[in-house]
Amino acid sequence: MPQRYKASDPDRLVTLLKRRTWPIVISSVYVVLGLLFCFRWGPVVQHLPSQWIRPLDLGAAYMASTDLAHGHFGSIYHHGYLAYPGLLFVLTPFTRAGLGGSFIKIATNHHLQPATCS
Repeated sequence: MPQRYKASDPDRLVTLLKRRTWPIVISSVYVVLGLLFCFRWGPVVQHLPSQWIRPLDLGAAYMASTDLAHGHFGSIYHHGYLAYPGLLFVLTPFTRAGLGGSFIKIATNHHLQPATCS
């Protein structure tokens, strides 16, 4: 039977983190490598200083939620978004808050997208 800790035990967090050290390290490395690919692949490998490579899964969902927020229902699936619309409703408040545009050129499948300002 696993050992149970009381809520006031100060070593509980340390013990739990020691048990989960490898999953935390691997997850952190995965996130860092993904960020490096998005933000540094264009400037370092393709020699385009202001190019960011947008992951299509979240990028397409964000652009589709921008279309949903602006009432362009016919163009939701235009950006390659092919999933259920639940994520769109989660992201729509952020796009309505003025976070839907970008002043930076973003690449999708090695094609530069125009910088938008919404």
